[in-house]
Amino acid sequence: MAFTHMGHRFSKKAAVDLSTAGQNRFVKDNGSGESVLCGLGDLAEGVCLNDPELGQTATIQSSHHVKITTGGSIAVDAVVASDASGNAKVAGSGDYPLGVAKTASGGAGEVITIDLQLTLTPLA
Repeated sequence: MAFTHMGHRFSKKAAVDLSTAGQNRFVKDNGSGESVLCGLGDLAEGVCLNDPELGQTATIQSSHHVKITTGGSIAVDAVVASDASGNAKVAGSGDYPLGVAKTASGGAGEVITIDLQLTLTPLA
């Protein structure tokens, strides 16, 4: 069962509509101070906790345990990164590692818990 441990949270404007596919996904800054979904292997600033429409406020968590939607199967203790849609995937070469899975996923679209650990160095 996925769970959340309240960590550092902040808010910023959503640069795109995140109402249908933004909650529990990795987000990043678009360079103009607004949030967008992460792409494949991107460095995230956190996980979006709500589902804002374009121009509304996104609530983002940047530390501790957080729920995340998966893009595929993930085992407990696997290092995770962002897939092309901001979902968690098993991290690979060139990806920015974004956390460690605390619960497992049997496939895409499930919600698991990760220990969010944002780093500035991609995997070799």
